[in-house]
Amino acid sequence: MKFAVAEEALRKQWKTSGNYQLIPLGKGFFIIKLANEVDMKYIWNGFWKIGSQIFKLRLWEPNFNPAARKSTTSFVRVNFPDLGIEYWKEKILMSLGDAIGRAIKVDETSLKREVGYYASVLVEVDLPNTVPHHVLVKSKYGSFEQEVQIPKLPSFCSHCKVLGHLVTECRVLRSDPLQQEVEGVEVEDESYNEEAIVDAITPLEKDAEKVIDPASNNTVSITKQVITVNLGGVLVSGIHAASLTVDRRTLWSELEYVSSMDLPWLLIGDFNIVLSIEEKIGGRGPLGWQYKISMKC
Repeated sequence: MKFAVAEEALRKQWKTSGNYQLIPLGKGFFIIKLANEVDMKYIWNGFWKIGSQIFKLRLWEPNFNPAARKSTTSFVRVNFPDLGIEYWKEKILMSLGDAIGRAIKVDETSLKREVGYYASVLVEVDLPNTVPHHVLVKSKYGSFEQEVQIPKLPSFCSHCKVLGHLVTECRVLRSDPLQQEVEGVEVEDESYNEEAIVDAITPLEKDAEKVIDPASNNTVSITKQVITVNLGGVLVSGIHAASLTVDRRTLWSELEYVSSMDLPWLLIGDFNIVLSIEEKIGGRGPLGWQYKISMKC
């Protein structure tokens, strides 16, 4: 998209109190130079679109190089199931979203309270960071843990630090076995003040699926469903497979990659699948292609 098109679309949406300037940097980046802090907060906290695309914002940083910058953030729909209807206010829901990343916009259906199954917030998430499964909400009614659901998280490679593919599909990692150690980033706790009902909302790290670097050269790979290490030339994989068939496909891809290393291999854990139809007793039988995929590993 051309810079002139983006500038025209934004100028039609922004209603600032002072003047501002957009300075193109190349590679899709540009600086927004504002006259005052009020306008900065207005733009930072707003929801802006350029055509069908959501406009991404980031704070200024020194020595910024557009050519070397990799995008690690993505807009995702975050749901808060079974949340009490008294918390379905825009300010509270935005605070819940801020506990996950940078809250962008509350879903209109949630604001109108048309469907009470879950409240939904559009959040910009930095994918190298841990996404908590629960947040702690402190209110005048007491404290409770609120479940966090993200129906669809985009593919992100924790090795290359780029969007578009998983670490199990990383060509860079596969081409250099000495660089197969995966790094992770932990999220620091933050609290948010809420004058009306909510006192604080805090991410609960204990329930998060963390991608952790064990600080060991023995690490082969780490994903949400399997951790594989090399112990004296023997591969050991600890597995906890997802319950949904579609989510287990990522696990099978990872195991095929580990299998290709052609080393002695010990697999421990819960695969949530059977190797043959004879292993299933009662209920609906498994789909044939499911256990055929698992046998390939």
